[in-house]
Amino acid sequence: MAQRSAGPVGACAAAVGAATVVGGIYLRPFLIHPTWPPFGFDSYGYAWRASVVAQRGIRSIPGVPDRPAHPILVDLLAAVARASPLAVMRTLPAILALAIALAAGAVTTGALGLGVPEATLVAIAVGGSAFVAWTAVGYSANLAIDVLLLGAVALAVPAGVQGRPEGLAGACLMLAAAFLYHWPLAGLSAAVWLTAALLLRLSAHRPAGERVRTTARRLAATATVGGLLGAVLLLVAMPRFPRALPGAMVGRIRHLPAFAALRMPALAFPLTCPLAVAAAVGLARHRHQVRRAAATVLATWAGAGALGVSAWYVLKIPTPPYRWAIFALPVPLLAAPAPAGLVQGPVRSRARRAAAVCLSACVAAWLVARGTWVWWEHRPPQRPELYRELDAVTSYALSLRRPTRLVLLTRRSHRGPILAGLSPDLAGRALFRAPPGPSRSVRRAAVLVLHALAPRWEVPLGRGRRLAPGVRLIRGPDPPDVLVVPRPFPTARATVIGAAADLGVLWITGVGWAAAVGGAAPDAVWLAPALGMATLGIAGSLAARLGVAPTGPAAIVLIVATAALGVLATLAHHAGFRSCKLPGATTEPGRERCSRWGPPRGRSRCAPPWPTSGSSSGCGSPGSAASAR
Repeated sequence: MAQRSAGPVGACAAAVGAATVVGGIYLRPFLIHPTWPPFGFDSYGYAWRASVVAQRGIRSIPGVPDRPAHPILVDLLAAVARASPLAVMRTLPAILALAIALAAGAVTTGALGLGVPEATLVAIAVGGSAFVAWTAVGYSANLAIDVLLLGAVALAVPAGVQGRPEGLAGACLMLAAAFLYHWPLAGLSAAVWLTAALLLRLSAHRPAGERVRTTARRLAATATVGGLLGAVLLLVAMPRFPRALPGAMVGRIRHLPAFAALRMPALAFPLTCPLAVAAAVGLARHRHQVRRAAATVLATWAGAGALGVSAWYVLKIPTPPYRWAIFALPVPLLAAPAPAGLVQGPVRSRARRAAAVCLSACVAAWLVARGTWVWWEHRPPQRPELYRELDAVTSYALSLRRPTRLVLLTRRSHRGPILAGLSPDLAGRALFRAPPGPSRSVRRAAVLVLHALAPRWEVPLGRGRRLAPGVRLIRGPDPPDVLVVPRPFPTARATVIGAAADLGVLWITGVGWAAAVGGAAPDAVWLAPALGMATLGIAGSLAARLGVAPTGPAAIVLIVATAALGVLATLAHHAGFRSCKLPGATTEPGRERCSRWGPPRGRSRCAPPWPTSGSSSGCGSPGSAASAR
């Protein structure tokens, strides 16, 4: 059945609708409870690293030299929202889930060839599924790389079949940026792409085998160039190249059954996997090469979970199976449109298509219900009053005339959440001692006890001055004035405004680049946040390596410059189409405009990527549409 182009207005409306649903799911807990800190223990480490990079630069974190682009992105979004990195970590899961949803919509329209209604359902199903919800609980860097990998698939698969260099260049850009966000998973994703290209090459036994081999070569070249470019950027942007994989409790197998029992039921593999397999088989047998190539890439990506399990048990590599399960985003991406995708090709009845879309809507609603339950049942691992008390400590330290060491009484061994609530310069002179008292070797230090850190010891240590609710000064100089303690987190209204502003910045930054890589109107709208993340990650990492702090006016200038480069790239790209009157210029396949590169080998210059009714390409007869089949 022929698909009609939705145009920019329809694509924008669908994107806004999907963003509203997915954003509402992930922002709701913090709107109902504005004082809640972020979910997941790792979120506090990300917030602390972002604060250090903002104040001291990327060179100040050589101890954890991986994932340099993530703290840069957090600092840029914090500068836009005018919030702290810890406050941004509350809304960042919603922003990244929105970007994942829109990238999944781009895969649906560009690689799977479905319409905008189906793409909207898939976007909501993937963004609101338990696969994304479990990743959002602390694994922010994993969530960021999911955005880039889905965007790369949406660009590379159609461009590899149609022979569009600009689309392949955009996919290389996303793969290279993925190395800056999470280099171990990015390297593994490049290997998955090479495996998919090899499988395509081995399946080239049909009459159109030469075109399949050409597509496989293009995908392999994209993965190779993107991986090499990412490795070069990683060497340049990082203060020190990592010598080992990030730790992930290797050898502590006793924790694995508990994690698996907690996370696996919401993923519902007994239902989602058969739907995904059925959709992949249907796409692999489809008459259109773009869908066959998309099925191969997505199936290879989804099947990487078995490699993760083998690496954990056999090679002792830190790849826990429960993390691999939530990394398998192609499972919900294929399961949601399975009813519509399986009947789309041979069925030309609008009633049957409507029935298929309704079935897909039911599957999407079920996936979203599981993910919503996972996210809404979570609670922050830290007490909300902790950060109000830490803000009181910060106000006390800033009120003193001379820098004074701080001694915080606590028994906690995991101090990441405490450091995330302190500024880096203040945390540099903070010491931690166990109650009931500090060591006498610490002289000229202010000793404080916080109720959230040592609730049992506040009564025996009740002496001293009360600085703020839950904060007592046991020893040290008195503050000159009454402390003014700010709110640790924004209000519900400010949270929504900040999240919308951050998403708008990603979209505005990436829309120029999305138009430059040759995407159609729906694809450019869906892919804009992913390309915004990629370009800001690359530009911000390089700028931070040169000593530019990603905060304040410098952050705004960096964002504006990146967006301006995208606009210039779009103008340069469209300037090439205006030169179609020159000798040798041909019409780009599937578009009513011209291209300098000419038609790909083995295809008519007017053949569209999907079947059309009549000669809608504007340069031939109805037979030109049949040449693409």
